[in-house]
Amino acid sequence: MEARIARLESDVGHMRSDLSEVKSGVRGFRDKMDVMSAKLSERIDNVSTKVESVKDSIAAAKIWALVLYITLAAGMLTTIARGSNGFDSLKKRRDGESAGRDAAASVGA
Repeated sequence: MEARIARLESDVGHMRSDLSEVKSGVRGFRDKMDVMSAKLSERIDNVSTKVESVKDSIAAAKIWALVLYITLAAGMLTTIARGSNGFDSLKKRRDGESAGRDAAASVGA
């Protein structure tokens, strides 16, 4: 019977040493995870900063594109108007209206 108890005590001793090894392994793992978590948090912050700068760049590009589109449309409409003598016809129409008003004013006077 004493041999069995001695064997049980020996097994418990081995279990305790195994358990202490597992505890130290878990502590080392926890320390590594803390370091990894800190590095990951830093990288996430860096990515967030970069995403914000990209958003700002996109917003600036949208404004630039809008101004470019308006400028191109104005240039194209000006070219079309000049090609079809649109400005000259508008000027003639305006001059004709003012001449008509002058004639009506002189008839009424």
